[in-house]
Amino acid sequence: MDIVATYSVDANGVRHDVSPDQIRDIQEPRSAGAPTFQDAKLRAVIFPAVGIGSTVHLRFHKSQARAVMPGEFDYFVDPGQRPVLHQRLVFDLPAGKPLYADARGYVAEPPVTENGRSRYAFEYRRERFARIESGSVGYT
Repeated sequence: MDIVATYSVDANGVRHDVSPDQIRDIQEPRSAGAPTFQDAKLRAVIFPAVGIGSTVHLRFHKSQARAVMPGEFDYFVDPGQRPVLHQRLVFDLPAGKPLYADARGYVAEPPVTENGRSRYAFEYRRERFARIESGSVGYT
């Protein structure tokens, strides 16, 4: 995973870039000993100058060159219960490889196939959420 751009914008509109020492890799605590993701790592980004009225911006590129299960791959994302001004997921696959997606809450763009590749894109925006009630079932 390569982080392309990451910064925060405070309530006054001032941009604060994330420095390289504010991006850290840590061992995924739930992966220890699991056969299919024992080398999993989390990338933590520490955003500077975040307060009431701030926004954080993160753009990254993630590639998977070798499948954990031969011939297959998967990707799970849960935007969580927080405002998302814009999120775009793009999947670039060999043209003969179908994509099966459960993309609830996302808007799919028409796939584009050229030069032996198919690109699938999904957009997500959500600025408001209902109250999270005590004792409720997990939203995911």
